[in-house]
Amino acid sequence: MLAREPRLAEFLMQAAQKAPIALLANWVVNDLGAALRSGEAKITPAGLAGLVRLLEAGEINTRIAKDALAEALQTGQDPAEIVRQKGLKQLSDAGALEPIVERILAEHPDKAAAYRAGKTGLLGFFVGQVMRETQGQANPQRVQELVRQKLG
Repeated sequence: MLAREPRLAEFLMQAAQKAPIALLANWVVNDLGAALRSGEAKITPAGLAGLVRLLEAGEINTRIAKDALAEALQTGQDPAEIVRQKGLKQLSDAGALEPIVERILAEHPDKAAAYRAGKTGLLGFFVGQVMRETQGQANPQRVQELVRQKLG
């Protein structure tokens, strides 16, 4: 795709001067492709690179990155600056996440019992509930660990 789309390739190469190209490519093709093709992208290569560096460092998760990118495409603001202004940090602290996980489990005792009985697919349900509660800021891997611990 990048070989056929010079605008996308050029944007990627500029962004790759400030962040790993392997991490940038999917964002350029999937999330920015339409805006770059139409010439309506209000984000700079450096702006995307800064956002990807935050993601790579674990400071934010993909949901936060996508939300910041969507806002940046509308407003022209730097996406990393949007993250900073709104305080959008990934929540990984077990002390902050545990009470939320415990409350979600207590609110859904039937699903917790079903999970313990072998319906491990419900893990996604519990993670989704915590993500919703934290407005997408929870670290999903950390939430999975906590749910597994709490449900034995």
